[in-house]
Amino acid sequence: MPAPTPLSSLLPPLELSAEDESTLHELAATLVESNIEEWLAQPPAQNSARWSELRMSRLTHGNGGGELRVYEELGSAEASLAVSSILLVGTVAGNVDDLLLAYTPPLGAVAAGSASHALKLRSMCIQDGAVDCKTLQTIVAPSVNDPLHHLAVTWRQFSTRDYICVDATGVAISSEGEQIAYSLSHSVDFAQLPTFEHENVGRGNVSVCSLFRQCGPHQVAVYARGFFDLHTEPGDDPLVANVALRAAATRWLGVTRHLEFVHMRKLSWKLRALNETSKGALVLERESSIERSKSSGKNCAVCGKSAGFLASKKKTCAICRQSLCSTCQIKRRLCELANTVPFAVDERKEVFCPPCHGAAALSDARVVAMDELSRNEELERPTSSSMSSFRGSKRSGKPLI
Repeated sequence: MPAPTPLSSLLPPLELSAEDESTLHELAATLVESNIEEWLAQPPAQNSARWSELRMSRLTHGNGGGELRVYEELGSAEASLAVSSILLVGTVAGNVDDLLLAYTPPLGAVAAGSASHALKLRSMCIQDGAVDCKTLQTIVAPSVNDPLHHLAVTWRQFSTRDYICVDATGVAISSEGEQIAYSLSHSVDFAQLPTFEHENVGRGNVSVCSLFRQCGPHQVAVYARGFFDLHTEPGDDPLVANVALRAAATRWLGVTRHLEFVHMRKLSWKLRALNETSKGALVLERESSIERSKSSGKNCAVCGKSAGFLASKKKTCAICRQSLCSTCQIKRRLCELANTVPFAVDERKEVFCPPCHGAAALSDARVVAMDELSRNEELERPTSSSMSSFRGSKRSGKPLI
């Protein structure tokens, strides 16, 4: 039996007028600004009768760990409209640019079609639950001067619901002059885009704004506010909506998957740089590592113990090429858009030593993003390859806010 046709292939190209693009710019800026001001003015949720805690997670990733809590808003005015509001606050280890890189699709491996396929790669790596997705139009593409800023209209399908959103990442300035990074995903509607009720997929509405600011050398304060249309009707079992809301809260706590996605991109960047040049900092770093080796290739370069006599146990670090015993090996799955086959994913497993693995985590996220961009032949306006096979309507869809 042939596989069902992905719904993303049924979406025509999105035609945006200059007025549409201006409206989306203004909408994103307004939402980000209002969320920043609310964050700065809002008292701690745990001290407010307005919020009830849904989930909590203590993190151990990287230096300093962190803690995240998710709250449900009680007695909100939107309750009668079946719209639920949740709030995430806390801290995570790392820096702001790393989190921005996590929310910015990894453009750069291919030219035409990179936006949609980069979106799918990110979705697969962070396990956000999407079964299909597509970039309908890129309004502001990441650039060499600002590699972590983008604005696009996207479509995502989660089981029996799909969403059309304006997505944005970047850095904004608060009224107090503080730099705050943001990631926004807010539902919009266009008359020219079809719905898929005939496929038992209902069109949903969502608005999520995540904010990040550096609060220490290795700590980032995190704030996220989300509104979810659960499509409940009067008389429906409230347990169904409660389960859906708790599932959303659990996904919000998966920040470590975002950080692992960033670390994977940094490791891939290290390996690309090592393979593409015979000079530079990475080679010097490799030579320095060789000089620091504790022993010959027969022994583990980290602990000095025997690396093992069985071929299956003998491994070398993918970066410094030093021998490693089974205890000191760090095995990572690397996924990136293929550089030779358009729209394919290059997935492989690599082994790293702890020093190289840790050094990659400290790499500058903006440098990594700029390198990904430099590999893209079409920096200015990535488009989906599947769009070229359609001749969409010329009607301009005004976003319905």
